[in-house]
Amino acid sequence: MIERMTIHPEVVLLGGHDLLHLRESESFLASFGQPSRRRDIKMHPSGTRVAMVWDESGLVAYEDLPERRMSHLWLAFMPSTTPEQPNQPTGVIIDINGACLTGETTERTLPRMGSTPIVEGFGRRYFYEADRYVLDFMFERRSDERGRKTGVRRLASLSFSWR
Repeated sequence: MIERMTIHPEVVLLGGHDLLHLRESESFLASFGQPSRRRDIKMHPSGTRVAMVWDESGLVAYEDLPERRMSHLWLAFMPSTTPEQPNQPTGVIIDINGACLTGETTERTLPRMGSTPIVEGFGRRYFYEADRYVLDFMFERRSDERGRKTGVRRLASLSFSWR
């Protein structure tokens, strides 16, 4: 079970594996194992994107074929709003800028200042861009028992994109 993600400007560790060294899909799958499900998404005449889901870990990753390179990795704190909707939310704790982020992190408590400064862009987009990767922090309101979105916006997912 993956428990922690540590983010620094030059290294991103997930379960002890440096994601920046796992761009090749073979290395990524050797580190994280086979997904519980997958599906092909036609991209262009000669390419396919493979969506892979680790339901028990709340992780979603995308591989581009024929290049066999990873493009995105998602941590789903709110599976219903995450692409491919894993069966369970992730239990990963994210260490960034001296703070720990979970699914209870709000926009207000997001640690924006530090070695990986998180920027707020247009439309409440919270992100960090490095030379080799981009992080996007997505926030959503939780649904109440009637299905209505209420309360403050909490961390719904984190997207890691290789450049």
